[in-house]
Amino acid sequence: MKSDMFVSIIINNYNYDRFLAEAIDSALSQTYPNTEVIVVDDGSTDNSREIIAGYGDRITPIYQENGKQGAALNSGFAASHSDIVLFLDSDDYLLPIAVERIVEVWKPEVAKIHYRLQVVNTEGQPLGNFIPTTTAKLASGEVWRELLQTSGYCSTCMSGNAYSREALTQVFPIPDAYKTTADDYLMISTPFYGELVGIEDPLGVYRIHTSNQWALTSVSGSRFRR
Repeated sequence: MKSDMFVSIIINNYNYDRFLAEAIDSALSQTYPNTEVIVVDDGSTDNSREIIAGYGDRITPIYQENGKQGAALNSGFAASHSDIVLFLDSDDYLLPIAVERIVEVWKPEVAKIHYRLQVVNTEGQPLGNFIPTTTAKLASGEVWRELLQTSGYCSTCMSGNAYSREALTQVFPIPDAYKTTADDYLMISTPFYGELVGIEDPLGVYRIHTSNQWALTSVSGSRFRR
């Protein structure tokens, strides 16, 4: 296994104290040792900051006023020092071998590696589906060519991606216009700075609950209009 790559796992959090510890623990429990864990709290008003403080120097904490997801990722990336960067939403978590698998397939020309996510409910029970669905193959290679033709490609959400620092340096800081759609901004921009590699196995877990920004257990009238 490669061991010279340094990896940052940046967890962005806002009022997810009930899930936060599981996300942090998953980052700290990676089988690949050469990592740093940065937790950005974006102005939480619940018990999140007390939970973060409880990890001491095992993580790098960043506390800021609420600026939305884009601002949290900007702060986390600015504090990181790695070759490879993972952004993990605090209501999701990684499987222990995630970083190890990513490093194994990493190549200098890669801008992003994305991998499937298993979908669970609030209590962490599998719902039997994945993001993307197992019938869809994750995009790989020079995806920018497909982007120019179709404006999209088969990928996954925020917690299912690992980026090269070189590619991220080209697109950070995330503009304020994308402060609530930072994952879309990164998905569309990074393929222009290198190749993509798809890992078809699930390496992380995506949680659906009543407070997801986009994935919902039920749809209210206001959410439907949004």
